[in-house]
Amino acid sequence: MNAIAVAVPGDHIVLADGVYDTTSYLQSNGAKTLLIRSTGTATNPIVVKSSTIGGAEIKGPAGFEFNTASYVIVQGFKFTHSQDNSVFTNEMAVRCTDCTHVRFTRNHFELTTTTNGQSDWLGITSAGSMYNRIDHNIFANKATKGVFVLVLGSGGVVSKYNQIDHNYFHDQTYSGGNGGECMRIGNSEEGLKNAYATVEYNLFEKCNGDVEAVTIKSSNNTIRENTFRNNQGSLTLRHGNANVVDGNFFLDGKNGLRLYGHNHKIINNYFEGTFGSGSLTTLIIGSGSVTEDLTVSNSKHSQPQNILVAFNTFVNNQNSIVIGEPFRPLAPIDVTIANNIIKSDSGRLVNYRAGADITWEDNIMFGLANKGNMPTSGYTWIDPQLVLQSDDVYRILNTSPAIDKENPISFPDIVKDMDGQTRSGLLDTGADEFRAESVLNFPLSPGDIGPNSN
Repeated sequence: MNAIAVAVPGDHIVLADGVYDTTSYLQSNGAKTLLIRSTGTATNPIVVKSSTIGGAEIKGPAGFEFNTASYVIVQGFKFTHSQDNSVFTNEMAVRCTDCTHVRFTRNHFELTTTTNGQSDWLGITSAGSMYNRIDHNIFANKATKGVFVLVLGSGGVVSKYNQIDHNYFHDQTYSGGNGGECMRIGNSEEGLKNAYATVEYNLFEKCNGDVEAVTIKSSNNTIRENTFRNNQGSLTLRHGNANVVDGNFFLDGKNGLRLYGHNHKIINNYFEGTFGSGSLTTLIIGSGSVTEDLTVSNSKHSQPQNILVAFNTFVNNQNSIVIGEPFRPLAPIDVTIANNIIKSDSGRLVNYRAGADITWEDNIMFGLANKGNMPTSGYTWIDPQLVLQSDDVYRILNTSPAIDKENPISFPDIVKDMDGQTRSGLLDTGADEFRAESVLNFPLSPGDIGPNSN
């Protein structure tokens, strides 16, 4: 701690492999957290790192608080210290307050549980916190209330421009109901504020602590090219507007994607094997209790309006698309569902409530599943000719009727497909653009991300 306290731009502080107990620091200083205020520069950051990845383990009763720190890199540690919420500031095991350009990279977070109270593991908080990055980490085995990663603000203004990428989130097993997500960006009060966060290339697996695995409670965020595998929880756009969900893989879980609010774009995603029912389903465009909640608390469900669901592929899901919820009065309006492939041999393809204002355009539907109350137009009932490939993803054949179906002028946001391949010329229906070139994006496995990945 002394070395960190006096560090200057460009310093590299390397801890030898071993176990570091924070107990003695607390006893000598009377503090509850290890406070870090170091400041580097863009060209000369301060680097605090383990000699080898995972070699230096931090244990004991102390939390870490970064306050007004900037350009600091924390790399390669294994954090197993206590998450006792009676010790840590604002119930966070590692907290960044008013920090900019702080990076947590190639660490392993698997904290010791000493309480049944709430504790969030890594928090970026306050409106002054911006441009921080959380990447190539593991967050594992959490059985208590609270989230792995939390991004908040202060004074009703959310933290902005943070990036969360290439992390492995797994085994969130809290069983107490609400409050056990893997990640949350914003809160109810900050829902209409622009966070501009980017969440990309992460793997979420066995995230079962909440019906929401990732909760977005802010506006203008991008969630792209992540893999959600075998989760009870969904990606939920709970509060906020104008979020983009692009190129993600939702595989073999009870839940996929649920949304409320205005002006969202759901594009190029791949949904396969979800088996939930009712409010746990593949894609649910919810109903609102208000048109838009403009109150300070912003706790109500805003009616979905001006939603684009386009160029997605749904394969063998129990319920592919559910529109509206019977227990809230305001059905979705101005929703466009266009150029999707929806195919299943079991379950139900479409289910939506009366009063929903939906425009269906140029979709392909097929299979032995119950058609549900699907529209009378806006789709073609034809086999899309999907074939299972070596990465366990169904893609179209070169003879598929999905090829070259849509003028790109109508969809200027559709420039790549789920594989990261460029869409050129007339656009192919569904998440896959038929191309001979190599696939760039694919469903992630643990070896593709985390501390030891490339």
